[in-house]
Amino acid sequence: MRLGISIVVFLVLQVFAALLFKWGSGGEGRWWLGFLGGNALGITSIVFLMKMYHDLHPNLAAAIGTGGSFLLIQLAMAFCFTSGLSIGQWSGAFLICAGIALLALT
Repeated sequence: MRLGISIVVFLVLQVFAALLFKWGSGGEGRWWLGFLGGNALGITSIVFLMKMYHDLHPNLAAAIGTGGSFLLIQLAMAFCFTSGLSIGQWSGAFLICAGIALLALT
């Protein structure tokens, strides 16, 4: 249960940090807010990543943390900024999920 919470909180913080960075890059008045907010969330997320490393094998923690955050950030960016995903991109997202699952199951 504690591990699951650490994983979810880490991933959510990573996604919101990336969204704040993107939002802040959109205009002069938002740059510092996006920069500071994104870094505050990103730094906080590392605490949960360290808990994942404590509770999981390092390879698995890295796969879930890095792969999961990359995948969710890409999906959030596509959704929030209405860029959409092609069939090839959806296929890539599926393959990333499959890779994370294979690492978790073996």
